[in-house]
Amino acid sequence: MFDIHPSARSNFDSKVRDLIDLVEEDKSDRSPKKQFQSDVFIASTISEADVIGDIEESVSDYKGNTVGRFFVFDGKKYGLQGEKYEKLVAIAEKIQRLPAFSERLSRRFVEDCIYRWVKNKFTGAGPDNDFITVLINEGEKSVSEFTMLVPISNLIVEVPFDFCGAVIKNLSETYVDRMAEGLGQESKELVDRKNDFLDRFRRKYQGYAVVEVVLLCEPDYASEYCLDLANKICDLLGIYSGAALMPDLKCASRPKGSESIPFYATINSSEGNITIKEGILDVASSRTWFIRERDLDAFAQAGLGILSELSLKEKLSSYEETVLNLAFLYSKSAFTSDPLEKLVYILSALESTLLKNQSEPIQQNIAERMAFFICEDGGSRKEVIRNLKVVYGFRSQYLHHGHSIAELKELSLFFKNFWAFFVCAINNYRYFRDKNHLIEFIDNKKFGG
Repeated sequence: MFDIHPSARSNFDSKVRDLIDLVEEDKSDRSPKKQFQSDVFIASTISEADVIGDIEESVSDYKGNTVGRFFVFDGKKYGLQGEKYEKLVAIAEKIQRLPAFSERLSRRFVEDCIYRWVKNKFTGAGPDNDFITVLINEGEKSVSEFTMLVPISNLIVEVPFDFCGAVIKNLSETYVDRMAEGLGQESKELVDRKNDFLDRFRRKYQGYAVVEVVLLCEPDYASEYCLDLANKICDLLGIYSGAALMPDLKCASRPKGSESIPFYATINSSEGNITIKEGILDVASSRTWFIRERDLDAFAQAGLGILSELSLKEKLSSYEETVLNLAFLYSKSAFTSDPLEKLVYILSALESTLLKNQSEPIQQNIAERMAFFICEDGGSRKEVIRNLKVVYGFRSQYLHHGHSIAELKELSLFFKNFWAFFVCAINNYRYFRDKNHLIEFIDNKKFGG
């Protein structure tokens, strides 16, 4: 399963072995700082009796990334931290990127294996094997076939469809019923807990869309890969939700938990009575998106299948890279209901595609190239140019007073014009060699070449 070149094997065995000399005793005081008391509800507590096995301590940075790990040996605490632990992580990243491991093992899996191997060598525990042998053995034990499902919020599909190497389908009642059967029947208390769990699960997930992907790998890699893939799928799919065309609407179809629909809560306490009011602030954006079978045909005509194809392609042409970059920049506009944020994302996508370099005049070139790419008659081109220059003015000022009907109308027109540009740019992906070829084509059309 894991074939690695002998020279690479020897190189990484040597690098991991050198980490043993970096292990040092940690004498720092890491006792928690005293905090002020609060009345936050404590759901559970963990006592010493609940701790199983050796205690391992780690230190994290402000983002939660591990920057040091420690173990106890002969009553003292040893470990790697700071730049020394960064060396361990760097080695783990390089090993994980090797073709033998890149689609089977996560970086975290490799990192944990390195740390355990170094710890065992330092303490004299464990078999006397080189690291790569241990990694391969651990990997072969952990790799299995997984069918991973990532629930997507606010999305229901009429028929399953393939996209970006996964299947988008609804989590059916039959699937949940089979899951319930697999839980078995125990005591009445456990049955009640199971039924309560299933009831909450059905209300939260049943009937809504999931991204399904089958993987042969270790569990951590499966989780990381399917979440990354689901985010990419939602990014590209969100372009076709219609939210990118509407100034004050966003798509809420994201991996469950990351949809960012704003809620509010107020507590009214008066005359001994307490009234709690909760609700959704952006009701329009919270509505469920239904993708019908006929919608998929329309999406295909607008390039959805092409984006799926390009996302799976191992080697992209220069123009294909431009198309994917355009799509991912554009997709950001679908997931905000702030008109100016949408505008910034779309103008960034446009500039990255239609400017030769940073020294070119921006507005005039962008406006004219967009107009000549999507329009055939002079009147339509003039209107596209006029509109783009107007919305560029919005970009340079934050409209503290809100958005007038006239401003929203101009933005809506620009978003529709950009949609036409986007679809045309995608559907001609086989014609253009690179971005410069696209710009040359438009400029020749503009000047009659």
